[in-house]
Amino acid sequence: MPAHYIIQSRSDLEKATLAMEQLKILIVDFETSEIEPYVKGAKLLCASAGNSQTVYTMPLGHEESPFKGDHASEYSFLSSIHRHPRIIAHNAKFELRWLARSGFTPRAVYFDPMIAHH
Repeated sequence: MPAHYIIQSRSDLEKATLAMEQLKILIVDFETSEIEPYVKGAKLLCASAGNSQTVYTMPLGHEESPFKGDHASEYSFLSSIHRHPRIIAHNAKFELRWLARSGFTPRAVYFDPMIAHH
């Protein structure tokens, strides 16, 4: 079971983004309020990224998030995900669409287990 860290401060965010940059692969998963990112009221509730040893989760649109309305911190975490050269995501199309909604240009992912299964 990987160590799981919930990012609760800007200091935690800085540590997480630095650690994520060092990972050879980055496994990504988003939890959202809606499946479609452009539906009225759709929110990215949290984003998780890590590998088999360590996972970092940042609460974003969750009602108890310390980052609620802090778009700079949200952008920082999502940017560290987007710029990683080796992203793995199950049904990566979903995460890429949410990244696009947040202003990032969609790009290819390293591996998508759902696609590989077919």
